[in-house]
Amino acid sequence: MMTTTKKHIRRKWEIFPNDDRLGRWCKLYATLNRDGDIMLSRFTHEALGAPESVLVMYDSETHVIGLMPARVTQTDGFPARIRGSYGGRRIRAYRFCRRHGIKIEGTVRFPRVEIDAEGVLILDLKDIEYFKIRRRPRALTTASQNLDR
Repeated sequence: MMTTTKKHIRRKWEIFPNDDRLGRWCKLYATLNRDGDIMLSRFTHEALGAPESVLVMYDSETHVIGLMPARVTQTDGFPARIRGSYGGRRIRAYRFCRRHGIKIEGTVRFPRVEIDAEGVLILDLKDIEYFKIRRRPRALTTASQNLDR
């Protein structure tokens, strides 16, 4: 599709297809960092039943972490505290990770988070993706530098 403006600039527009994929905040999303903090998105926390605390479990044969809703009064429960302004939750599980020999360099994301039939959130340590904390995108600076030329 070609159009002309008053300055007679020809533009070759490309239409970006909408693939109807859900964004990361509209599906189950969890991360684990080297400090043992398990972060859950608000959507994930609500899908789990919005518990105030969770039981943190580990299956050493399959290397899977399980999070199960717990009562606040349960002694084994880890508090799911609000983190950030969008309702995400942080579960501090440093001692849990050290006890089970879970060592993470940086931060990992669990790409296939699921809740099983018993209501346990499954985080598979064999299925993780490392990612870097993103800084401000540089595309804006390079585009503005190109305009100066």
